Amino acid sequence: MIKNLKVELANKKILILGLGREGLTTYQFLRTLFPKKTFALADQLTQKKLSPEFQKIIKADHQLKLHLGQTYLKNLSAYELIIVSPGIPLFKLSRQNQDEEKFSSQTKLFFNYCPGVIIGVTGTKGKGTTASLIYEILKTASKTKLRRKINQVYLAGNIGTPMLPLLPKIRPGNLVILELSSHQLEGLKKSPPVAVFLNLFPEHLDRFRSLKAYFMAKTNLIKFQTAKDYLVYNAGDRRVANLIKNSPAKKLSFSLTDKNADLYPQNGYLYFHHSPIISLSLIPLIGRFNWQNVMAAIGVAKIFKVSNQIIKQALKNFKPLPHRLELVGTFKGITFYNDSQATNPKATIAALQSLTPVSTLICGGYDRGGVSYEALGKTIANNKNLKNLILFPPTGKKILAGAKKKATASKTLPSYFFVQKMKTAVQLAYEKSPAGTICLLSPGSASFGFFKDYADRGNQFKFWVKQLAKTK
Repeated sequence: MIKNLKVELANKKILILGLGREGLTTYQFLRTLFPKKTFALADQLTQKKLSPEFQKIIKADHQLKLHLGQTYLKNLSAYELIIVSPGIPLFKLSRQNQDEEKFSSQTKLFFNYCPGVIIGVTGTKGKGTTASLIYEILKTASKTKLRRKINQVYLAGNIGTPMLPLLPKIRPGNLVILELSSHQLEGLKKSPPVAVFLNLFPEHLDRFRSLKAYFMAKTNLIKFQTAKDYLVYNAGDRRVANLIKNSPAKKLSFSLTDKNADLYPQNGYLYFHHSPIISLSLIPLIGRFNWQNVMAAIGVAKIFKVSNQIIKQALKNFKPLPHRLELVGTFKGITFYNDSQATNPKATIAALQSLTPVSTLICGGYDRGGVSYEALGKTIANNKNLKNLILFPPTGKKILAGAKKKATASKTLPSYFFVQKMKTAVQLAYEKSPAGTICLLSPGSASFGFFKDYADRGNQFKFWVKQLAKTK
C-alpha cells in the first residue's frame, strides 16, 4: 500500500499546512518517501517563532518553499495536495474558495492506504483510556493461541503516536487502534471497520463554527460504515444512541444502567451477554465512569473472539494513563490526585463523584466558549466534604458563579481563592487541606493561557506537590 501512496503523491505539488508536532512528522514521512522532491511549508508563525526542529529543517533542506506569517494562506491555489494539521479548522480554508478535494490530513492518508484493520475510538472523553485498554487486551491476545489471527497490534493517533510513520510497518491482518479526536475526524470520507463511540457532549467550541459542526465531525467515525462493519457504542448516552440508530453496522452496546445492553455492570461484575467477565474490584481504574471505557474495550475484544481469561488478565495488568485521576501520592497527610486531562465540566463532576473525601479542588482555566458550568457548580455546592476551591481564570469565575447560584442555606459555600500559577495553587492546597483528605486537580477547562497543554499543567502540579512537600 505504501507503493500506491508513493505513486499518488509522486507528481503532485504538496503543501504541509500547520507546523506543529503533526506537521513535523508529516514532513519527516514525506521526506523519507521522496528525498529530492520539493515540498512547501505553511504556518501563521514567522520562521523565528517556529519550533527548533523546524528551524533546523529549514536551514538544512533546500528543497522547501515557505509560506509563513500573516499571509500563510495566500498561495493555497498553487498546490494540488494540502496536508492540513488538526489544529487548523477546515471552515477557515473553505473561505479561500479552494477545491475541498485538495485538502487532506494524516488521518485521511492513513485510512486510504493502511493495509491493516483499523479500530477507531472516539468520544468527548475517555477515548485515550479506551484505546489503550483495547490495545492491552489485543496485544495480550496476540501472544497466546490467537497469535495467528492477531499477529501484530499497533496504537496510534491522538494518544501521541503519529499515524503516517507506521504505514511502512503495517501488514494485512495487523490491527491498528486509533484514538481519533474531532479534529482528526473532520473531513474524513471513510469510517473504520470497527468503531467505538463513547459519549458526546459540548467541547472544542473555540475550534468549530458551532456545536453541530463538532458533533458532525465526530459522526464521521461511523458515517461511512457498512453492514460488514462493527460498532461498539454507549447506549446510556442519549446523543450517541440517537446518532447510531440508522447505522447498518453490527452493533454492540454498553450501559451503566440498562441490563438489556450487551455489556453492563451487576453484582460487582462486568457482564457480557449475561455472563460475568471480571470483578469490578480487579479493574485498576478509579471511578464508575471508567467502567464504560472497560466495557467498550471488552466489546471490541469480543468482536475478535478474545477469551474471558485473556481479557481478565490484560485488564488486571493495565497501567492507568497519566493525568487521568492519577495518584500523585500522600504528602503531609494529604492525598493528591492529578486529573489534568479533565478539560470539561462533566469530567470534573465524574472525578468528584469518584473520590472521597475531596476537601480541595483546583479547577478553572481557558474558556473555549459555549460551555455551561452550572452542573459543575451544583456538584460543588452539594459536596459536603469540599472546603476549598482554588480557581484559575477565566473559567474559575464561571465555576464559582455556578456554585453560588446552586448553593443553599444548608450548605456553606467552600472558601475560594484565585491563582495564576500552579505553585501558588499547590501552596494553598497544603495550607488549607486537612490531613486525611484529598486535593484534586481537575480543571474542567482547557489548559491554554497559563500552560502549554494539559500534560504541562499536570506535570507542573506533580512537580510542585513533591517539591513543596519537602518544606517545613
